Amino acid sequence: MGRGVSRCQLLSRDPPIVSPPQKHAVSPINYTYTGTVPITEDNVENLLTAADQFNVMGIVSLCCQFLSSRLCFENCIGICRLTDYYYCPDLRAAACVYILHHFEEVSQVSEEFLHLSAEDLTHIIEKVYICGGFDGDQCLSSAEMFNPTRNQWFLIAPMSSRRSGVGVMAYGNQVYAVGGFDGNSRLQSVEAYNPITNTWHAVPSILNPHSNFGIEVMDGLLFVVGGFSGFSTTVATGCYEEDTNEWYDAQSMGTTRSAVSCCVVPGLSNVMDHIARHHYHHSSSIDILFTSSTQSSPL
Repeated sequence: MGRGVSRCQLLSRDPPIVSPPQKHAVSPINYTYTGTVPITEDNVENLLTAADQFNVMGIVSLCCQFLSSRLCFENCIGICRLTDYYYCPDLRAAACVYILHHFEEVSQVSEEFLHLSAEDLTHIIEKVYICGGFDGDQCLSSAEMFNPTRNQWFLIAPMSSRRSGVGVMAYGNQVYAVGGFDGNSRLQSVEAYNPITNTWHAVPSILNPHSNFGIEVMDGLLFVVGGFSGFSTTVATGCYEEDTNEWYDAQSMGTTRSAVSCCVVPGLSNVMDHIARHHYHHSSSIDILFTSSTQSSPL
């Protein structure tokens, strides 16, 4: 009946061939009569194949949900490739987002990563997002996605606010649009885009309204650096942690900067080694001390 899929086991490249059902074997027929079907790591591949063959979309959906819940560094590429054979758009999106979120770990751990062709890699790293901006007359709330495989731009759901000078960054499983300028004032609000549902939702606001800042992800934190408050440039640095859903103050730069760019450079101090959270009057802050290390730091 084919190999099972443990939480961190690779899927085979080729879809399994459905064998004749054995006694007590789970099949789409069981689902037809009972409306339920037990899905395990041992039967999910064959069950998905059979359900797709007999067009039992309820089971296909259940199998996709099961596989999505079992994504890990070792099997995410195999699960993504499985969607080449079956129409499972939500599972494919979840697998691709997982790979992008954990790209460094997947590239180091997954055996299948070493066998990806340039075309396969393009299919995985296949989307570029542009959000907001200024068209010469007004600030924009529109957002677009570029698919290199099709060489096309597609409109996606617009943001809830018009934003130019906005900071946009992929972080976790979402795309974040931070701050910016709406044509009247600098913004403090932040919203996140879910590529699976094609929707934006509000997340906690940044500590101070500003635009034209640098933005980067490092060691599981989203950093915003410098920018323009509407009155002056700033030295301020803040960071957002998805797990706590909070923004924190971080060590300020030594020089005020606006329209600043950020990148992560290996070999400098590791922020996570030097963070101490303090809670005063129900507010939170982070002190970051940059010292010698072998990890990375934003510039």
